[in-house]
Amino acid sequence: MHGWLRSAPESSPRPTDSEVSGSVVPDSAGPKAKPRTESIESDVPAKAEPPSREPTESPKLPASPRVRILDTQGAAIENLSLRWTLKRGSTVGSGEGWTNADGEMALPGSEPCQVRVWSDDDNWSLPSEEFTCTPENPVVIQAARNMTLTLLVVLADGTPFACEATLIREAGTQAAWRREVLFDGISATRVRGVPPEGNLSLRVRKAALGYVAQTHAIARADISEGRTLVITLKKGTIREEGFLEVDFSNLGWLVTRIQFAPPGKLMGGSDLPVKVSQTLWRSKPWPVGQYIVRIYGRGYWESGLVEIRPNETTTVIADSYLPASISVTVLDEDGKPLPGAVLRIATTEYISFHFRPMPQAGVTALADSLGNAELAGLRAGDHKFQVAAEGYEPQEISVPLADGEQRGGIRVFLARALGSIEVKLVGMREGHTYFLILSQPGPASVMKVAKNVPAVTTYDRLAFRDYSVAVAAGRGGPVVTARITLSAEQPHACVELDVSDLKERQ
Repeated sequence: MHGWLRSAPESSPRPTDSEVSGSVVPDSAGPKAKPRTESIESDVPAKAEPPSREPTESPKLPASPRVRILDTQGAAIENLSLRWTLKRGSTVGSGEGWTNADGEMALPGSEPCQVRVWSDDDNWSLPSEEFTCTPENPVVIQAARNMTLTLLVVLADGTPFACEATLIREAGTQAAWRREVLFDGISATRVRGVPPEGNLSLRVRKAALGYVAQTHAIARADISEGRTLVITLKKGTIREEGFLEVDFSNLGWLVTRIQFAPPGKLMGGSDLPVKVSQTLWRSKPWPVGQYIVRIYGRGYWESGLVEIRPNETTTVIADSYLPASISVTVLDEDGKPLPGAVLRIATTEYISFHFRPMPQAGVTALADSLGNAELAGLRAGDHKFQVAAEGYEPQEISVPLADGEQRGGIRVFLARALGSIEVKLVGMREGHTYFLILSQPGPASVMKVAKNVPAVTTYDRLAFRDYSVAVAAGRGGPVVTARITLSAEQPHACVELDVSDLKERQ
């Protein structure tokens, strides 16, 4: 029963369902009943039926530009992973997607655009050109199926050779393509995703005495599926190089990293990780000269001077020695401690405070809240150390150390730095982001980096030394540089850099 129907009086018989609905219900006890036509009164008005409306169509969304990828036979390529960049006026966007069953992929927006599409799928290559794409007509791009190339690199006597190389298709009518390849010196190496067009070249890095870095051309006619190409290295003029071999089996602690560099430098050599199970480390061919070897891990070990000789292998055995240490207290001119000051072995490289200096066993130590810093694990001998703090003139100290000596009680007073550099940028473009970099000349040790710099920037409390100032528009673009020398005779400098020709890389 509907809730809005009024109940009949108790003296009256209760209407049946058939009476309420007006339908005919057969009575098993008698003949068929006649339908009732009278209505039943109600206190609640009947709900009005909504007015009838003609069906309307939903508004159509504007169509999007699309690209369609077909193979060389004209068949659609389904489920192909694509990356794209598009331009509409000054707006540039990028993204990725997949092709549907018709080989199509929709691009965002509804306006025409310039689009470039490529794929990371090793099985297909797409042209690198830029296409004009409209919603009315999808751009049809033909993809070419890539190949698998099998290569084997051997020495002049035919011995398979383990090395690293780069397989390249130079930029020309086709897109530039390259792939890093590692040869194990045992069997041939398969390289997937090789483009089907254009000649290739294999650049082999120097990795054996008597063999220089070299490039071998690979003609397209020589490439076919299932064929192994043998690349024979040619001997070249023997350069002044040798090998360095380090045996650290006697140390008794886990070694994680080996570094070797010329005396007075922390850079310029090699710094490579070591495998857990390794106890013998061998370098690649390296220029002859004198080096210091440092071994890091759960301990620290350093060598004396080690000389790499031409066409020879120099073996360094990590012996045991009584490590010495040095402890200094770094103070300002008023005798106040300088927390964060750096104690480091003397090098020709400046100490940078742009990135917080990191402690390094036997090489770099940071002063605590009382200005105390300690370097341990040092080999006996005459040592030179640098002491520096940001905003102060650095000092160099010489300290002789005997086996196992723990030298302490050394106090170093640093004077306040008085140098300054003012940099003026001329010809700045509106909307460009400019980066200003202050560093040391040569192999740069970055000291300060600033983004969105104003037309005039001043650097204060700089130590007396040589500096390099560089400015770039955006990241990775061309730069304008200047070199400046600060000294007691010329503590202040002003440099003007014309940046009107600098443009941000798109």
